[in-house]
Amino acid sequence: MKPFPKVKSMLVPIKGHVVDHEAFKFACHIAKENKAIIYAVHVIEVSMDKPVDAEIIEETQQSEIILGPIEDIAKSEKCPVRAEIVQGRNVGPAIIQEATERDVHLIILGTRHANEFETSRTEDTTSYILRNSSCPVILWQEAMQSWNSNGGSINASPSNGK
Repeated sequence: MKPFPKVKSMLVPIKGHVVDHEAFKFACHIAKENKAIIYAVHVIEVSMDKPVDAEIIEETQQSEIILGPIEDIAKSEKCPVRAEIVQGRNVGPAIIQEATERDVHLIILGTRHANEFETSRTEDTTSYILRNSSCPVILWQEAMQSWNSNGGSINASPSNGK
């Protein structure tokens, strides 16, 4: 087996879920070992009735809120990060375009256990990234016990019978 190649840059898509924080922390460990930079990217999907580069103030503000905790994690982990907001028609192609333009060596993609409504969209984005990435992709899926039937994360700690 070949040794894992040196990673100088990574891309971590950030959707705003707890699993993104876990995937990002994992990326920080790799970044520190390799003295690499992480691009934390949140994609704003722009509808077809607007130009792809339209100024979308509300979504941009929400993206900044989503990326805030990632920047906090980077600071506490002493990990170099460039948090960026990207606009595109679809998340998958936007992620691949960013990875290509940045010439990243690795994508770390956090995935959740999706409810029925989310399943198709989540699978489409993940499949697109896996099929079209020119670099390795690591999937970081949240543990099943941290997911509830409403599609949200819950505390997975034992209840001590109370």
